[in-house]
Amino acid sequence: IQQLGEPYWHRIHQLPGVWICPIHKVILHKMIYPVSERFGLTVLPIAKSMFRSTPIAGDLSDKHLNSLSEVAVDIQMLIQTTELLDLYKSRDIILTRLVEQGYVTGGMRIRQQKLEEQFVRFYGQSLLAMLDCLPNRNDYSWLALATRGSAGRAIHPLRMILLYRFLYGSFNLFLKQSGQVYAPFGEAPWPCLNKAAEHYKQPVITVCQI
Repeated sequence: IQQLGEPYWHRIHQLPGVWICPIHKVILHKMIYPVSERFGLTVLPIAKSMFRSTPIAGDLSDKHLNSLSEVAVDIQMLIQTTELLDLYKSRDIILTRLVEQGYVTGGMRIRQQKLEEQFVRFYGQSLLAMLDCLPNRNDYSWLALATRGSAGRAIHPLRMILLYRFLYGSFNLFLKQSGQVYAPFGEAPWPCLNKAAEHYKQPVITVCQI
């Protein structure tokens, strides 16, 4: 009201995974009265004197409050970022981080069981259950699909935010390191290792597929 002269409903407060206001750090409320429906429309009064509300969660631990607050900040950054990389191809981006943290075998397979165990331990089962983001402990869980890079499989942005936070610490740090690409042999071109070739040991190899 002080800035614009009138109140309004905040977009960030309506998004899945946002339980706490990222600015004021307080638990959000849901309106319980009145809710008038007419012709399929819901009337939402905007003045505090016109409705009653109740917190969407209560008796949360300090750890949960801190985690939910940080997730809300990351979600707010996501919707405010104007130039985003293709998050559906982020598997290639996070692969470097997965390798660094020991979640990838020498054959470039993801150690899914280890990854899931550490991921659940990092957030806690209760918090992941609150956010409907608890992995299913099988080869087709959302976490396995997100790190495997399965074509045609869309992962909810909230779940990807949680994965980025687990690997990088925050969505902001993920964006800062998103330019890194997994390159175990350094940057191209690479030397030819075929002793029978005329260009043996010369930097002529420009494409490497693992």
